[in-house]
Amino acid sequence: MKKFSALILSLVLLLTLCACSKKGDDLSSSDTDLTSSAVSDSTAFVKPTDYAVVLSMKINPHFNIYLDSGNYVVGLESLNEDAETVKKSTKASVADINSVMKSILTAAKDTGFLKENIEIDLEITELNNTELNEADILKEAATAVESAASGLGITVSVNTHK
Repeated sequence: MKKFSALILSLVLLLTLCACSKKGDDLSSSDTDLTSSAVSDSTAFVKPTDYAVVLSMKINPHFNIYLDSGNYVVGLESLNEDAETVKKSTKASVADINSVMKSILTAAKDTGFLKENIEIDLEITELNNTELNEADILKEAATAVESAASGLGITVSVNTHK
């Protein structure tokens, strides 16, 4: 009887350990998922508080470019997956508008999104400083895009929208 009880007890213990081990595997993979999501959440865009203008730039990658009142870029927001791919390759996302446009277009070319004769749309989607002139901001941004594209040896068509 003692041998039979010991055998049953051993079997129960073995099953318990197998169940705990399996449950532990599930938890560790779940923990990995939680960690991955926490890492990706920590890289989420944080909207700047000190911006005067939001300029939308659409190639195929689509960005919101946050500018201060002097047209200095204070934030670069990726609005789609392609933009996130390009943004990861940019060298400057907070700098003067010329440097940022050059960096975006260079990365877009390197990742295959910027091609010859492509259309680039620029639009002001938010204006927090009413003293600024939308037409002047768009003109400076368009000039920065055209200059950057020219430096890359690519002809682009820039469309501006108010």
